[in-house]
Amino acid sequence: MIIYRNHRKKCFYTILSSSILFCFYLFLTPYISILNFKNALDKKNIFKAKSYIDFPLVRMNLKNNLKIQLQNRFSKDKSMSTVTSFLITPAINVITNSVVDNIVNKNGLSILLNTSELSKDFNVDNNVLPNNEISQKSLKKKNKLSFTYSSPNMFILSSKNEQYQKPLKAYWQRRGLVEWKLISIELPIDMIDYLR
Repeated sequence: MIIYRNHRKKCFYTILSSSILFCFYLFLTPYISILNFKNALDKKNIFKAKSYIDFPLVRMNLKNNLKIQLQNRFSKDKSMSTVTSFLITPAINVITNSVVDNIVNKNGLSILLNTSELSKDFNVDNNVLPNNEISQKSLKKKNKLSFTYSSPNMFILSSKNEQYQKPLKAYWQRRGLVEWKLISIELPIDMIDYLR
């Protein structure tokens, strides 16, 4: 009887400790994915970096985010007539398309996520990660990073650069049990001034 109790206790503790370790591993999976993604960018491994990004979704979300921010920026200007505001809408579409094309590629994302700055080169080769584009001055600036879960399946990486009031936010979504993908980037409103 004593042997049975000891065996039962041992099984209980083994199951409990295994469950705790598994939950801890699940909690750490977005951090592991982000670290692997950063390592792939640092090693200029395009194919591995691509596996952590849902490009169509990032492109769509960024385009919507930029359109809303630009429309809000121009709608605050009271001096604009209705005709002018009607003509600005196509210009906003052109601006957002060119910015999204510049950002949502391997080079643009690498520069944006490493330095919290937009790429200045609108004619980049998307099959190679940049060598000299990220200036040493930009890399020396330390961004304040914060990591938070917004839900069990959504993780937010915030990068606060001292030159912007709000942080750049990268949204990661759980795909399956342990896989995470970058699905959206939210640019700080001050970064939009860069486009002017």
